[in-house]
Amino acid sequence: MLPLDMIFIRKTGVVDSIAENAAPYSVANIFSAGPVIATLEVPAGSAARLDLQPSDRVLASQFTTN
Repeated sequence: MLPLDMIFIRKTGVVDSIAENAAPYSVANIFSAGPVIATLEVPAGSAARLDLQPSDRVLASQFTTN
């Protein structure tokens, strides 16, 4: 298994926080900075490559626009 970046997303689609290079199969707890409704897991390094930052927005029908 490869390490992951975990992108924590609020109900509005705003990125709350990012946990980079999470170890696969780890039993360590990884927390968001605040309340979220989704976590997007992508290959490690993806968040940096995309220059993804907290406060960026994820566009998907699951998230409200207000």
